[in-house]
Amino acid sequence: MKIGMCMFLWTTAVSKKHEPLLRDIKATGFDGVEIPIFAGTPDDYRKLGELLDRIGLERTAVSAMGDPSMNLISADAATRKAGVDYMKWAIDCADALGALTLSGPLHSTLGAFSGTGPTAAEKKRSIASQRAIGDHAGKRNVTIGLEALNRFECYLLNTMADLSEHVDVIDRPHIKAMYDTFHANIEEADPIGAYTKHRRNVVHIHISENDRGVPGRGNIPWKETFAAIRNSGYDDWLTIEAFGRSLKDLAAQVGLSSPSVSERLRRLEERGVIRAFTVEIDPLALGYTLQAIVRIKPLPGKLHIVQKLIEEIEEFGECDKVTGDDCFVARLFVRSIGDLDGILDRIADKAETSTAIIKAQPIRRRPPPLGLPLGS
Repeated sequence: MKIGMCMFLWTTAVSKKHEPLLRDIKATGFDGVEIPIFAGTPDDYRKLGELLDRIGLERTAVSAMGDPSMNLISADAATRKAGVDYMKWAIDCADALGALTLSGPLHSTLGAFSGTGPTAAEKKRSIASQRAIGDHAGKRNVTIGLEALNRFECYLLNTMADLSEHVDVIDRPHIKAMYDTFHANIEEADPIGAYTKHRRNVVHIHISENDRGVPGRGNIPWKETFAAIRNSGYDDWLTIEAFGRSLKDLAAQVGLSSPSVSERLRRLEERGVIRAFTVEIDPLALGYTLQAIVRIKPLPGKLHIVQKLIEEIEEFGECDKVTGDDCFVARLFVRSIGDLDGILDRIADKAETSTAIIKAQPIRRRPPPLGLPLGS
């Protein structure tokens, strides 16, 4: 299986300016990224695909349809045609990007409700729209992974049973299903069973915690979920879809509109107060069972050599240059005491070291008090 990271955590418009972030994602160990497709041209995505190739990241694509004027299940033929045209454009962009799958709630307008459940006429119109989309997707060798969303975000397809049945009736090889642990946690009485029962149609999986936060810190039963995925024979993308606090939630907290919050965040970025938006990795999940604080005192004349060596040893997660008897204080991630000894041996002839194994972290890394008025 391949492990991917959805770029929604940072942006809906990935570009050259995100190259440092993309390189960090690659260095962290991800196989690829999921690229949002909402604007631009196929040529824009071709160039982005070339950048990802240079970095060594594979990719999938994701999109959604929030404009009612492009609703694929509308009674108005012109509205449905606009939706099909949008999907053809998105497929062309995904193809140019080099993505073999384009996933998301690409069956109806996100956040639009009729006041009743889906009608037979709406499902019939959906089938016709998806068949037209599927035919175009087949020409581009891009497979659509339709996503079942919870009832608070759409009403056409809420469960894997609804989705899988619909995919069967559409009967196009390039129209399939995506499984999302977040939505399944809301809608399914048996989220894992919903996956296994309809595995035959699943071509993409979103790994998302019940609160959209860091997987493993919520209530999703990951051990059982991963076992079911593995036992089902699925061997494709597991893409992490994690969100920080959304702008709308932030706006509600501070009594501002979303554009106002966006503007303030932009100002903080321009002033250098916010330097980056990042993802937090759990070292334990990668097998790093031990962390240590290492105080390092280079031998005379070895300062720059030791600093360069610390920078090159990837197990050093961070390092500060300090005053006092020692010159460097570094945090080391290791899988065993043997690994710890091996790393320290590499600098033993160049520096004196003092090591303390970390037992617990009562205070996790956090920023200092901002002390900034909202108008800043």
